[in-house]
Amino acid sequence: MEYSLQDLLSCSPLEIEDWVNGSEVSAGFNWLGLSEISGQEAVRGDVGNALVWARIGVSARGVLADLAVDSATKWLHSMKAMRLRAEMISRFRDNLVADPLLDYRSIFDWFISRHNGQFEKIAADADMWRELPLERIRELRRVKEELNVLRCLLDCVPLVPAEIRPWIGLWYRLP
Repeated sequence: MEYSLQDLLSCSPLEIEDWVNGSEVSAGFNWLGLSEISGQEAVRGDVGNALVWARIGVSARGVLADLAVDSATKWLHSMKAMRLRAEMISRFRDNLVADPLLDYRSIFDWFISRHNGQFEKIAADADMWRELPLERIRELRRVKEELNVLRCLLDCVPLVPAEIRPWIGLWYRLP
C-alpha cells in the first residue's frame, strides 16, 4: 500500500519500520522527510523507541542514496546515515545492546574502506590545501566530515582501531 508521509507518521514506529522494510522503493514518496523526522525522533525522542526510529532513518537514507543520481548526493546520504548511527552509539554508550545499528566497528570499517591507502596523500594535501583546486578542497572537506562521525565515537567505544588514530590527528589540519 502506498502511504503519504503524513499517513505513515500516524502509525507506531514499529509499523513504520515494517512498512519501510516491506515497501517497494517509490521515488514519489517523501523519503527525505521520513529520514529527517525519524532521525530527530531517534536523537531527541523517547529512548524506548530511539533504535526503531534510527533504523527507519538509516533505511530511508539508504533509499535516498540509492535514488541519488550524483556521487555527492549519494555520499551525503550515506554519511548522514553513519552520523545517525554514531549518535545512537553515543546515546546508548552505557547499554550497547546487540543491534547491528550500534556496531561501531562497522563505522570504522566504512571509513577505512573508503580511504584505504590514501592517508599519506591526504595528509600531504592537508598541509597545502589553500593551494589546491576547489574540487580537491571539497574532497578533503568530505574526509573531515566523515572524521566528524568517527570523532563522535571516541568517548563511547572501548577500542579505537590503530589505523584510525592517525586519521583523527589529521582532522585539525583539514579544511
